[in-house]
Amino acid sequence: MKKENVVNKKFTKGFTLIELLVVVLIIGILAAIALPQYQMAVGRSKFATLKEFTRSLGEARNRYFLTHSKYPTSVKDLDIDIEVKNETYTPNTHIRFTTSQGVSCSIWLFDSFDSAAACGKNIFGKKIVFYVKKDGSSPNSCLVFSEDRNDKANKLCAKETNKKSKYNCTNDGAGLYCEYKY
Repeated sequence: MKKENVVNKKFTKGFTLIELLVVVLIIGILAAIALPQYQMAVGRSKFATLKEFTRSLGEARNRYFLTHSKYPTSVKDLDIDIEVKNETYTPNTHIRFTTSQGVSCSIWLFDSFDSAAACGKNIFGKKIVFYVKKDGSSPNSCLVFSEDRNDKANKLCAKETNKKSKYNCTNDGAGLYCEYKY
């Protein structure tokens, strides 16, 4: 009889296949619920970084103009630390550059254009461009180059720039882009 009890104890220590399948199913359901929320949080974080970077760039442009009574000719002239991958300067028009993190930006060097700076980055596989007004005031705007008004990038742009304000979508020949002003 003692042998029988020892044998039964060995088999009662593990989990059954059904129990393991139920646990895996529960973990899968939780992952399916959590993953989209996580992806949206990452997208919001990238967009917030893009907005702040663009605002800093616009403010640096304005500070440079106030200090020197002229616009900068290079990103290096600005008092912000940017790791520039490549840069082009068009006199009296704009400075365009790409950072080492893949953010592409433009700084406008004239006052007749409404924006001081714009930076764009791929978020959710779509190009999102954030524009900052030259005077630092609202409304700034956000453009999403997308074919689908209901994709994650468009929702992110709308949500992060003022929820339900002005929403314009136009087709410029290269595709549909949507603008959100706030």
